[in-house]
Amino acid sequence: MDENKNKAKFELFELGTVDEVVAKFGGIKLLEEIQYEVPPVPMYGEPCPNADVVKSHLLVHPAIYYATVTDYKMIGGAAFPIIQNKSVRHQYFSPECWETSEQAMMCCYIREEQNLIGYTYINSYHHYKSSVINLVGNGSYNFAHWMTEFLPQLVLLRNAAVDLSGYKILVDSRAFPSMLEALSLLGVSDEQLIKIDELTFNDFPEALWVSPVANVVFQRPKAILSSEHDKLTEPSHTIFHPEVLRITRDTFLGLTLEQPYDAAPEKIFIKRFPGRRYHARSIINEYAIQHKLEAEGFVSIEPSRLTFTEQIKLFSKAKYIVGASGAALLNMIWAPQGAKVIVLMNDSKVANYWYFSNIAFSVGHQLSYVLGKIDNTGNWHDIHHADFEIDVGAVVSALKSAGLQMAERPAVNMAVNDALEIAKSYQLSGHLDKAIEAYRKALKIDPENAEVNHNLGLIEAQCHDAVAALGRFERAVLAKPEIEQYWVSYIESLIQTGAIESVADALDLGMKYGLRATTAQKLAANVIDDIDIN
Repeated sequence: MDENKNKAKFELFELGTVDEVVAKFGGIKLLEEIQYEVPPVPMYGEPCPNADVVKSHLLVHPAIYYATVTDYKMIGGAAFPIIQNKSVRHQYFSPECWETSEQAMMCCYIREEQNLIGYTYINSYHHYKSSVINLVGNGSYNFAHWMTEFLPQLVLLRNAAVDLSGYKILVDSRAFPSMLEALSLLGVSDEQLIKIDELTFNDFPEALWVSPVANVVFQRPKAILSSEHDKLTEPSHTIFHPEVLRITRDTFLGLTLEQPYDAAPEKIFIKRFPGRRYHARSIINEYAIQHKLEAEGFVSIEPSRLTFTEQIKLFSKAKYIVGASGAALLNMIWAPQGAKVIVLMNDSKVANYWYFSNIAFSVGHQLSYVLGKIDNTGNWHDIHHADFEIDVGAVVSALKSAGLQMAERPAVNMAVNDALEIAKSYQLSGHLDKAIEAYRKALKIDPENAEVNHNLGLIEAQCHDAVAALGRFERAVLAKPEIEQYWVSYIESLIQTGAIESVADALDLGMKYGLRATTAQKLAANVIDDIDIN
């Protein structure tokens, strides 16, 4: 069929309900409806704009069923399966607070007053003869959504003694290898997989359908519009079935940890990413936080570089987990019950403080947030993914409240080191004005600190203030003459400021301390070159 014709076609269906499917196809109950109370969420750092975090909340998730259904259709990446030409919504779906990804892409329109849903811009059509289990929907390529809304369906069926080998398994074509590895642990072969592309229309004669295992608002309606930025999230926008998460955890721990993994750390810092990326909810002073936590015995981990099994093993003994809001935090479920989880997040009003806290509650953990001020770095346009800065002291406070015994350091040294690490993180990310401010703050406490003076001198030299830089470098070599780089910067600064007559003395003095002869020879050659040029 011609591609343009496909995109112009409008696929229209009735809206259906879970209860209708259960009644029509004789749904079998996997788990009972559950009611549970989630506790208040402790907050540190910037003030939380959502007053509901200080309250406990009663949540209810419906019972979970499965059934063999006929005439099954699905659209790649779309939220709702289509069973006998009825689009089956999640039980708590409401257009007033819940927008699907296909709605946001303007490929789907819902008219509740007419009980209709329509799809357009379909990329292609595919007809299959297989009986399937569908693990594709909104966010099914994202590790967090995969772990809480899609993979657990297969876990529940396996635990109900369903023979999975008789089905093809539908997976998102954008799924990461670690996500597919989880399926192989459940006994699913590569031959069973059907990879579904986004916005493709797929129909099947039969499917083993599982009702929603979580009712989580994918995103707020018109979420990227500034007019919506003052609307607060509610606890009911993120409802998991706690037993689902516990069963998923126990199943994979049993499959991967026949013996305890002795190398697993007890304190983990989840690094957001290796270097800056656009639209990534970056912590602009992440380096400073990492440095502080590693000094307290934390091990820094980038889960995206690990296999699924490696992630389970590495988190299997974690007592303390710190990380920015993001999918990698789902690895908390592998930690022993009672783990303390600290989530770093921006202080926007629209933030959902119950997503990770409700997951943590479900598996018996204690979770708190440290909020940081949004920073307009120019690397984001959606406030949900805004970059932000975290107060290192607030992280320390959260960890102390969680029971971690922090190493005692003299107050002055601790203040200087904290300011130094913040300044270095700004310097590395190119925020020179903020770096200068942080370095000067450190110098007010310790004016002769060698590293602070040297690093500030580098910025001043970069900003064409060679005279000021020279004074900084001189202080650095006087305070720590054993460090060669300080001598290199000092002597190069002498050359740049035209103080050639002082270079020879500096070279002689430097070689008595930390300056190697080979380095001194190169610097001397630079002096000769400078004289020749002038």
